[in-house]
This record gives sequence, C-alpha cells and structure tokens, in this order.
Amino acid sequence: TKLFPDRDSFLRFCAALELENDMLAAKENSHWSTALEVYQSARPAYDECIERKLWSYAADRPQFLLRFTDGWVLSRLMTHAVDILERHRMYGDAVALLRTLLSSPFCQSSRGRWYDRLALDLDQHLKLRMEALDAIEAALKEDGVVTGHRLALQQRGARLCSAASATEEMRGRADDFPAPDLLTAEEVEITGRMYPGTTGVKSYFMQNYATATTTTTTGTVAASANGNISSATVGDGGDCDSRGDADMGDATAAPQHQQQERHVMLLSVEELAMEHYRCVEGYECGIHAEGSSFSALFGLFFWDLIFDDGVADVFRNAYQAMPLDFYTMHFYEKRQAKIDQRLDELRSMDSEAVAAHVTSVWTAHNGTYCGCLNWDLFGDMQQAVDFSVCVGGELLAGICSLLAKGYRHRRGGLPDLTLWSNKKKACKFVEVKGPNDRLSHKQHVWMHHFVEMGADVEVCHVRAVGGKMLR
Repeated sequence: TKLFPDRDSFLRFCAALELENDMLAAKENSHWSTALEVYQSARPAYDECIERKLWSYAADRPQFLLRFTDGWVLSRLMTHAVDILERHRMYGDAVALLRTLLSSPFCQSSRGRWYDRLALDLDQHLKLRMEALDAIEAALKEDGVVTGHRLALQQRGARLCSAASATEEMRGRADDFPAPDLLTAEEVEITGRMYPGTTGVKSYFMQNYATATTTTTTGTVAASANGNISSATVGDGGDCDSRGDADMGDATAAPQHQQQERHVMLLSVEELAMEHYRCVEGYECGIHAEGSSFSALFGLFFWDLIFDDGVADVFRNAYQAMPLDFYTMHFYEKRQAKIDQRLDELRSMDSEAVAAHVTSVWTAHNGTYCGCLNWDLFGDMQQAVDFSVCVGGELLAGICSLLAKGYRHRRGGLPDLTLWSNKKKACKFVEVKGPNDRLSHKQHVWMHHFVEMGADVEVCHVRAVGGKMLR
C-alpha cells in the first residue's frame, strides 16, 4: 500500500510534523502562551483536513497506516491543545475541540482519553452535568474505551447520579452507570524512617547500618550489622539479620577488639519494599521495572509473531523495532489464530518447556533491538529463565493474552516490583505506594486482572515514621 497518494499529501504530512514539534517544544519548556499560539496557527490546517472529508480515504486503509497522514498528526497536536486550552481556562473551547476529535476517523486509540477529558470538563468546569452523563454513556458503548479510562468514566457516572445535588432525572439514570465491581489485592504496610527534607518530592528513607572491624590474633575481619532490615541488594544473596548483630564466627576464637562506624543508606520506597520482601518473605530475586518485566515476557514468548512479516504493510523497512500495528487492535485481529495457539501452548508448558523456550529465543536474538524487550533488564539469560519458570505457564498465558489484545492501553499500570524465589519456585507482584500515594485507575484494573488470574499480588504501603537519624 502506498503511504502517500500524491506529493501534496506528503508535503502536508511534513508541515503537520513541524507544527507538532513546535507544540511539543513549547510544552516541554512550559511556554503555555507559545503553545496556545501554535494551536491557533495549526487549527486552520486541522479544519481543512475535516473539510476535505478524509473519512472515505481512511476507510480504505488500516488505522495504523493513517499515522502517515496530516490528519493523524494534527489530531495528535489537537490532543495536546486540549491541555493547553484547559490551562488557559478556555473550557468551552476545549469541549468543542474534544467533540471535533471524537467525530474524526483519526487516533481512534485516544478515544478513551478524549471522552474522559470531555466528561471532566463538562462536569467540573462547565457544570453541565447532564451533558457529562450523555458523554459518559456514549463512551461506555464503545469497545475501544478500555482499562483505566473506562473505569474512570464508570466511577464519574455513578458519582454524578448519586451526588446530593443530582436532579431527579440524573438519579433516574443511575442504573445506566453501575459501580464497577473490581477484585482487590491484599494490602500490607511497612514503615520506614523518612530522610528529612524530602516532603513534596520523591521520598527517600534512611537505613542505618554499621561496619565493624574486628582485630584478632589471626587477622582483621570486616562485617556489617543493622537494626531492622539488611542493606544488601535484592538478589545478591546477602543475609538478613533482624537482631542487629553480624555473625562473627566461632565464639571461642582468640581475644578480639571491635570498633563500629555508623552509616546511613538512602533508599527509595521501592528499594525499601524490595528489602522487606527479601528479608521477611524470602524473595531473593527481584526487579523494580514496573511494566518492563511483563513486556519482556511478552517479547520472549511472542518474538516470532511480533516479527511475522507475513502480515501486510506492518513492516516498511528493515530497521523497525516493532510492526506498525503493534499498538492497535489490528495486531491481535490479524494474528488471532497464531496468538491463540501460542497462548494454549503456554498454558500447557511445564517448567522445562518454559526454560527451553526462553533459552531458544535468548540464544537466537539476544541484542536484537525490540521495542518491548530490554535485554539489559535481566543480568543474564539464566535470570530470565528463572523468572519465567517462577511465573509459570498458566500465569504467563494470562498476562500475555491481555498484552496481545491491547498493548497500548495495558502497558501502563503494572506493579512496580517483580519478585521471585528460585528456592520456592514462586513469584510475587507488588505495587508500592509511598506516603500520600494511591492507586491509579489503570493500576486498579491490573490488580483486578492479577487477582482474577490467581497471581500472588499485593499493594505495599510505606508509612513514614520520624525523620531523625538513629544514633
């Protein structure tokens, strides 16, 4: 398929890219007045796209190829412009622009985001709550509105209908917006001593430990000891000793003299949680990678399907890291039979089969650039094998099924920590929340999926206690 039907189409596409770059530069530098000017200068070109009625052109080609049109690029720019208009409190203009975007054939995967902003502006800023309910009702009828955006819209609709200020007509529509029934993960709490001065920015916690130098008649021995949890890094095999005393060897050794020097290590909330799970629950291996570890699993087990060049138009050159349709529903639809077959194979894989598959893909492709697989995430192939084996075929299939059917919307919201134990042949997924932090809509949805699949998943809240260094 030709990307550009004629020279003028290509030139309009290039001009749109330049305008989008101007918008991104203005936003990155917080030049909001400049960004508004870019929007105003780009709006005539966008309106001209609408007037050209590109719907018939869009209907003749798959969505993923529409990214090579000026209409697609300008729609992305207009999505940024919604934020700019809201910053300037031009909420009426923002609503009008969102409705225009929703009526166009471009950027269909952004419809959930557009509906979410439309409902918020109508509800919170313009106080047009019946119109907000109409927008939510329309959004929930669309299959493309998924994950966090769908949950946010469901909750807003239920809240509007049950509010004390709701009219009788609004209350009568309550059945159209039932409260979502999501499964919830177990929640635990650990405490940490917060480093003074980190309030309002990323939280860091202090961990006191001591280095001891012991002089004996036979030489010098260095050891470490600390109060609550070990200062060792997850996965390094270090010992955790909550007694605060290091194992100094044989108690009947020669007379010795010990000197201790106190130190403080600063840990993020995720690092503090990883230490907790290593020391208290015995998960000796782990990664703080959020969605990267799950994307890596998908890349390892679906490599051949991702790079299947038998699907028309998805590979346009030899340097692509992903097929052009990877972030669209087209990816699953055009490979459905092969993907479903692979998922069935995964469900029946035992530990040996899982290990053999990862070893085969790693050996054949390690270092080959892939958009969803960071080869440096794991220390080596064996770590990737161990992780996959601990997850197991059934859970691998469940996770990969969700990613295959909507990678764009589901790559976010995954748990912070991926932990596993080779000794226990078990894995745990943990979302870590620091002080005053809470789950996002996408995270709520992923927790529901993990609990539904029978995964060991939980939310770990880190509570700050004190701010003074232990003496």
